[in-house]
Amino acid sequence: MSRHKITQLTPAQVAAIPGYLEKWTKIALSPEPINRQQVAEAVIAIYDALGLKAPQILIFDNIYPAVSEIVKFLDNPFQMKIGDKLGEKIEEKLRNQLLLQTISQISSQSLTLLSQLWDKLPNPVGSGFLLSTHQEREFRTQLGCQVWNPLRNYICGWNKYICFIDFCITELNCRHDAKIWSAFDLLAKNWAVIFPYEKLCYVCDRPIKVCLDNSNLLQERGEAVIFLP
Repeated sequence: MSRHKITQLTPAQVAAIPGYLEKWTKIALSPEPINRQQVAEAVIAIYDALGLKAPQILIFDNIYPAVSEIVKFLDNPFQMKIGDKLGEKIEEKLRNQLLLQTISQISSQSLTLLSQLWDKLPNPVGSGFLLSTHQEREFRTQLGCQVWNPLRNYICGWNKYICFIDFCITELNCRHDAKIWSAFDLLAKNWAVIFPYEKLCYVCDRPIKVCLDNSNLLQERGEAVIFLP
């Protein structure tokens, strides 16, 4: 974990938890466009962590034009999907490592407190990817499963454990891969969604509005819940 074994959260660390929840909730629901330079740097760093050369990066205002472009080359054998590889690398170097450190050292009472860092995030954040079930159904209907399923090669800076990861690194000084965290942190703060291929990476800007109900869940009835640029 850190250089000194931690078995209990200090009062100051417990008091800091709501601040982390507030921080990441605001980022998740921000209507501000992504910082394209920061996201490009993050993409290059993540590819480098996998030992891959920097790809050509194409940035789109929202997911629809990106999908339209990707569909054009789905049958191209030279466009190898690497979303799973990147996702596994991020999980291995960040989430899994930090979970292992905390579970092996911290008391059950403190772990219960830490669980707030993922249980109490709004649904769009906690679900990991705000290409919601609504949009997934729409894409499957428009494109058909044979086309849409191969498109499911994406990574989002959002992850159920993003707030937990930030807290463990910042407050608990947990061991981690600083290079991977720096890149993933940039993706998360910009709420960028990427479709990574070996030589091309498609980046999509964030929604300009997300509608939640009183329980911080995506609204289901009567009106659009996600508004794109």
